[in-house]
This record gives sequence, C-alpha cells and structure tokens, in this order.
Amino acid sequence: MKTTKSFGEYPKYSLHDARVQKIAYGDGNLTFIFDYIFSYENGVEQTHKAKIVFEKCDVDDLEILVFNSTILDAFTGKRIELPQYQQEYS
Repeated sequence: MKTTKSFGEYPKYSLHDARVQKIAYGDGNLTFIFDYIFSYENGVEQTHKAKIVFEKCDVDDLEILVFNSTILDAFTGKRIELPQYQQEYS
C-alpha cells in the first residue's frame, strides 16, 4: 500500500503509540519501519504493519532519540546521529 499525504486533509493513519522498529537510509531516502500503526475508519480502529519513506532527504542534521523510558512525560534516554544508530541498533 502506498499513501501520499498532502497537508490540509484529515489523516486516516495515526502514528500515536507507534514504535519504530528500524530506520534505514539509502539512495537519498530515509525509511522508518513500524511494527504497527493505527487506522480509523467509520469508528473502527485497525492496526497495520507500515513503512514510511521520506524521499530525497538530507540526514546531516538528523538526530534520533532512543528512549529508555518516559516518566511523567520527561525524556530519558540518549540522542544519537544516524550512523551511530545504524551501528548500535541495526
């Protein structure tokens, strides 16, 4: 399934509570792979495996937040760049 999002319309899919399983970068495309995301249609919630591709990305300033946990909405974890993420988590 390929969905192209345009600004201004209500999204069918939600990343709320979604967890990134893998981040990949190749040919200028940054790809996030999720174990599941949600969709809502006619009052029914469903889950789907998902991959989101950002085309023609410049990742020089990309930082990834790796969470240890969240306590009262405070971030605990570390902030790393893509090469370190790929080395430690791929």
